[in-house]
Amino acid sequence: MTFYQGTNGRTAVLLPGASYSPNHPVLYHVRQVLLHQGWSVEEVWWNLEDRASDEAVISRVKSVLNAVADKNPLVVGKSLGSLALPQVVQREWPAIWLTPVLNRPQLIIALKNVSSKTLLVGGTADGLWNGDIARASGQQVFEIPDANHDLEISGDPLASIRVLSELVATITLFVESL
Repeated sequence: MTFYQGTNGRTAVLLPGASYSPNHPVLYHVRQVLLHQGWSVEEVWWNLEDRASDEAVISRVKSVLNAVADKNPLVVGKSLGSLALPQVVQREWPAIWLTPVLNRPQLIIALKNVSSKTLLVGGTADGLWNGDIARASGQQVFEIPDANHDLEISGDPLASIRVLSELVATITLFVESL
């Protein structure tokens, strides 16, 4: 894990994807938004043991969430990190779910029980995204036409940069509202 100290007494946990580290563009910029707004940021870096099974991911997530429970947390999960969704919903913490894995029944059920402020982000070219399920949650949804699982437009780097800019603006407003 990597920890960045903030100034506002709150901590955000970044849970990356299996192959999408905290240094990839979307999570890097989410961290910058959070730090700019005074949040401390705890970045999780998965190792091979963590990714061995869903149960291993969930076990690691529980440990991390327990460690920040008294810091008025926000959870940001990308893809594999969205396996934390049931734990976060149970704790009633705000969250940002980037390309959540919306083909898993336990995550769909958890989304129906969200009671805290939540932002769901996905692209229509991502086979793991389901915009209908996201919208049915009643939470804020930022759906990106033609974006893939990396939240990029395949074959169009300039369009991908525009998407990233819109996403950063959306996340900035979301975090400001907490």
